Order: sequence, then C-alpha cells, then structure tokens
Amino acid sequence: MIDFLEEIIEDGYRITRYTTDGKTVSHEIKTLIVEEIEEDTTQPTVEERLEAIEQNSAYTQIQVEYLTMLTEISNGL
Repeated sequence: MIDFLEEIIEDGYRITRYTTDGKTVSHEIKTLIVEEIEEDTTQPTVEERLEAIEQNSAYTQIQVEYLTMLTEISNGL
C-alpha cells in the first residue's frame, strides 16, 4: 500500500513524496507552482491615448511618404 510521506516546496516545485514502508521514499511527484499574474486593469488616460494616436499617425505618414517615393522612383526608371 502506498502512503503519503511528506510534501515540500523546493525551487518553485511542490514535491510530494510517497512511501510503501513508512520510512523510505518509494516515489515522488513534482508539480510546478504557477503564480497567477494580476491583470493590469488600469485604463490609459486621455493624454496617453492621444499620444499613442499621434505616434501611430506619424508612423503611418512616414510609411505613406516612403511608398510614394518608391512609386515615383519606379515610374522614373
């Protein structure tokens, strides 16, 4: 018959040891301990949202200018 011997936590694992004779370990089970990560539920401020929109708009404008330049170069060749 297999009986519970001990349970320890080591290096981020829960180690459960079992015995058949009451003294020595017959086998053990290691279970990774996973800590839940709290989700950030804070909403960005209006200023942060506007800044993100402005950065995205500037990036899009650079892409448009680059593609326009490539088109002009291609048509000129």
